[in-house]
Amino acid sequence: MIAFLGDGGPQGLAGWIVVPNGTDQLVRFVRKVDGQFVPGWDVPVQDGRAGEVKVAAGVLTPVETGMFDARQTAIDNLGTLRCSRSMNSVVLKDPDGDGWLVWLLTSTTQDGIVPVGGHYRFRISADGQTVTRRDQLSTGCMNLNRTQTGPQGQTAA
Repeated sequence: MIAFLGDGGPQGLAGWIVVPNGTDQLVRFVRKVDGQFVPGWDVPVQDGRAGEVKVAAGVLTPVETGMFDARQTAIDNLGTLRCSRSMNSVVLKDPDGDGWLVWLLTSTTQDGIVPVGGHYRFRISADGQTVTRRDQLSTGCMNLNRTQTGPQGQTAA
C-alpha cells in the first residue's frame, strides 16, 4: 500500500477486511468518505501471494458491510487489557449461527517479537451491530523474543 500510495499514506483509511474472491481472497481496504464506509483499495491474494494494489469503486456489499461493522463493533468493545497500541483483526462467519466471529489480536512493530497476550474473541450479531459475547483470551501481556534460544538451542516462538 505504501509503495502504491506514497509516503502520505491512504487518506481516510478506516481498516480492512478479507473477503472471498473465487477460490482466492481479496484484502479490501475500507475508507470513510462523508461519514460512510466505502471500498478504497483492493489487493488480490492468489496462492498466498499479494497481487497489485487497485483502486476500488462502488459500495460495500451487504456481507462486506456486516463484516466491517462487526470489526468496528468489536474494536469499540475492547476490554481494559491492552498489550499494544494497535490490533490486527480477523472476521469470519460464525459456523454456529448467523453472525460473525471477530478476533482482535495484539500486533507488534518489532522484528522478532511475538505478542502472546491481549487477544480477544467476539461473537457479533449478523448486522454487525451487537456484541453477543466477548472473551478475553489472556489475563496479562507477554512478548516472546524469537531471537533468544533456550539451553537446547530452541527458540521461544
